[in-house]
Parts: sequence; structure tokens; C-alpha cells
Amino acid sequence: MSYPGGDWIPPNDGGFGDSEGPQERPPLASLGTFNSEGKLVAMSHEQRARNLNQLSPPGFGALPQAPFWFGEERQKNIVAKVLAMHAAALQRPLTTDEADALAYHRSRSCKLLAWRSPVLLMSTAYFVYRGRASFKFPFYTPKPASFNPYCFPSRTRPFVTGPMAHAIWHAVRFGAYGTLLGLVVTPLFISYAETSYVVHILNDPRLKSIRDHARQQQQQQQQQQQGNQARSRASGPPRRASTDEDTSTDEATPSSQSYVLEQQQPQPRHQPLQWTERPPKTPTTPQDDDSFLFDNASPVAPSARQQHQSSSTQLPAGGGGGGGGGSAWDRLRQRAKSGQDVWEQAGQSREDSRNQRLDQHAYDQSDREKTRAKEQAQKEFDAMLERERRGQGESGGRG
Repeated sequence: MSYPGGDWIPPNDGGFGDSEGPQERPPLASLGTFNSEGKLVAMSHEQRARNLNQLSPPGFGALPQAPFWFGEERQKNIVAKVLAMHAAALQRPLTTDEADALAYHRSRSCKLLAWRSPVLLMSTAYFVYRGRASFKFPFYTPKPASFNPYCFPSRTRPFVTGPMAHAIWHAVRFGAYGTLLGLVVTPLFISYAETSYVVHILNDPRLKSIRDHARQQQQQQQQQQQGNQARSRASGPPRRASTDEDTSTDEATPSSQSYVLEQQQPQPRHQPLQWTERPPKTPTTPQDDDSFLFDNASPVAPSARQQHQSSSTQLPAGGGGGGGGGSAWDRLRQRAKSGQDVWEQAGQSREDSRNQRLDQHAYDQSDREKTRAKEQAQKEFDAMLERERRGQGESGGRG
């Protein structure tokens, strides 16, 4: 796809092209294939040539050249991609000075990175040569009793034997050491080459516009992040306030379910017992209860009291009679003390159970002491009988 602004061609600055005359800068769309985010995804040979043509004469030949084993084509691809990516980031074609500076610094980093392979090969060969006698592997040395270097892969099942197996074992050792050392050497060289490239870009005066553009993008990103945070903070409190209102409303008007759950919650143990069910009370009137007419303090004779009670029993069933023995004052005092008696009985039952456990413990301890005393007395008595029996036997023998 074409990059935004790719059809724009800046005016001729006189610094591009050969010595015969100035040439126009190529548009962004001709430098590579970019995705929607402006990142380079592909580059053809023609696009690579257009990127390298942005360099001042003599072009690529004036750049630092990497060693022959790195490859000239590989270096050209790396330099061309760097020029295309920076042009996409700036959203404009590069100037001649910018292209020359970027190509020069990237070529120097390629030259440094090219020495990774020789260092890796030499270090691998050194470790392989040092452990050749014992066929040492990384972190492992075969045991001579079970290892035969002329049998590969094992002595019991040899696939290759003789000098060929000997060479294969050394090749396997070389691959093992090369893989392990590559995990260490490669990151070191890549880090050093990239660090050198970034440092030179930050210090090159020809790349001031690129640094300013990168700084502006960083500031815009920071401002955008701050704006997003401010909007999130501004929209946050109303939601919290509504939540608080809902919570306060719920707390002010408890539902019936929460009320039932609260009523069903068990009481702590340290609180006194609460009796929720009580026997229904039958209302009594002076006409129904004889105790209001006759009591122990009344001067009425017992015969009159019995006569009145017998007459009251002849009333209809709805009249209700007085029940229970004793005077009215006794029953009133009993009713007044009924609630207190319940708590006294509950406390007394707990106290009785506690005292019972203590008494049981004391009884067990005293019982054990008595048993030990009886056993000790029995042992002493048996010993005394044994001594007497022995004494009588000795006296009879002498007689």
C-alpha cells in the first residue's frame, strides 16, 4: 500500500543525483511497502535501488565496507531498509545529508557485527580442541568404561563404526559448543553494534531534524497519555458518587430478606439465653379466679370457700375457672420469679456441669492415689510374709 503523503515530492535541493544535474527526490510510495501503521513490510530490488540512490555520489561505495564474509548484498539490504524506515517515520523523503549520515552509521554497525562469526568459530574450536582427549561436552564428560568413540551413537547399538564414528563425535561436540557459545556471543555483538549506532545518531549534527521529530513525537505521546488520564479521572468521581448513593440508599432502607437474615443470626454465647416461644396466657378476671376472693389472709371460713368453688365449677365452659393450688399471692410471686428462675436454672446448670467435671477430675486423681497406696501396702505385706516364711524355714532346719 502507498504511505500517506507518498505522492508528495519535495523541491529539488541540488544535492542529489550525479554530477550532470540535480534530480528529484523519490516519493515515499516508491521506497517500500508499508502497512497501516507506517512500518516497512517488504522491499523489492527496484525499491532498494531507489533508497540507495538517495546517497550522494559515489553512493554506496563511499560507505564503510563490512568484511567479505558478511556479504555486500546483505549490507545493502540493511542500509536501504534503514533509509526507508526513517523516511516513513518522518513522513517525508530524506535529505541527502540525512541519508548519508544514516547509511554511514549503519554501515559501521554492520562492520562491527560482522566479527561475530569469527569470534564464535574461534571460541568454539578452542573448547572442542581442549576437550578432544576425553570427548568432553558442555557440562558433561563421558565415562571411559561405557563410552567408545569409535561407535556412534552407542556401543551396544552402533550405527557407524571406525574413524568415521570418531569424526562424527567431534562434529557433535562442535555443534554443542557452538550452540551454547552462540547464545552468549551473539547478544553481546548485537548489543554493542546497536548501541554504537544509536550513540552516533544522537551526536551527529546532520540528524538534528530527525532528533527533533522524535522528541516531538515523544511529547505528543506524553500529552496524549496525560489527556487520557485526565479524562479518566474526570469521569471517575461521578460513577463513584452514584455508587455511594446506591450504597447509602441500600443501607437506609434494608430489604425484608436482610431483616430476616439479621433476625435469624445466632446470638453470641456470652449473651443470656432468649426464649422466643412462651406459653399463651389466659386472661383472668376476678370472677374467674377464686384467689381474688379468698386467700390465706381472708377471714372467710373454709366451708364458704369450698362452697364458692363448687358453685364456680358449675358455670359454663366459657367462664374459665381458677386453677392451681396455693393462694393468689403465691401464684403472683411465682409468676414474677418465673423469668428469673429460668436464668438461674441455666446458670446453675452450667455451674453444675463445671463442678461435675472438676469433681470427676479430683475423684480420678484421688482414686489413682488410693490405688497406688493399696498396691504399695500389698507389696510391703507380701515382702513381710516372705521374710517371715524364710525365717521360719531357717529355724526349722537348725532344729
